[in-house]
Amino acid sequence: MARIAGPYGHAILAGAILAVGYRLARWLEWTGGWEPRSFAGYTIWYWPDIVVEHLGGESSKTVKSLSVSKSGQQLTLWRMRSELIFYRKHHGASAWIVKQQEMMWHRLRAWRNAGRAHPGARAKRDDSLQTVALMRQAWSDTEGGRVSPERPW
Repeated sequence: MARIAGPYGHAILAGAILAVGYRLARWLEWTGGWEPRSFAGYTIWYWPDIVVEHLGGESSKTVKSLSVSKSGQQLTLWRMRSELIFYRKHHGASAWIVKQQEMMWHRLRAWRNAGRAHPGARAKRDDSLQTVALMRQAWSDTEGGRVSPERPW
């Protein structure tokens, strides 16, 4: 029996995975499950011989003007925008409640660390206040999770 390269070394298994992927793509297309803002009309191809290694956060290190998460791997504002759009799409107007909860958590964290002498308390307060400001901006940029803002995205 013929063998192929890649993570699926058995031709029958590879064919089954390809068939399932094809049917899933057609079903998602039919139900409107593909997010057009994510794929921008491009066709998705399956090439079993290609191996890609994802180096998380490398591109975000090139953007100096925006806040990066503590791990240095995500641009915080872009993450918040994506989350609001995704949450609004799948959960409707309750995205507002989620936004309020995150902002309240960070306000409480900032308040708790405002007068503490503990090392790092001021940094935690400043981080929380910045997160609240970024969430407000993300909400405004996406019009409450309804639109994808202009580039850069």
